[in-house]
Amino acid sequence: MTARLSDLMGLPFWPRCLSRDQAAAYVGLSAGTFDKAIRYGSYPGGIKIGGRTLWDRKALDEAVDRIHGTGTLDSEWKRAIAKINAD
Repeated sequence: MTARLSDLMGLPFWPRCLSRDQAAAYVGLSAGTFDKAIRYGSYPGGIKIGGRTLWDRKALDEAVDRIHGTGTLDSEWKRAIAKINAD
């Protein structure tokens, strides 16, 4: 059974591997904007495990660190973010 986002709200932690909707919510984006961010390289793509595609929470944390300035935000990231915001 797939966990729904509402099932996670009461938990003290997020699971390590997240579904698309969970990953989008984890980084504070709608699923559609999350898809754009992946397409433009701001966030990593998911990994196939069995018949599911899942996102590693730690990889999402690293991407957020780069985007929000606690990591290194290079010109490639800035271009990707500008494309997402232009759509």
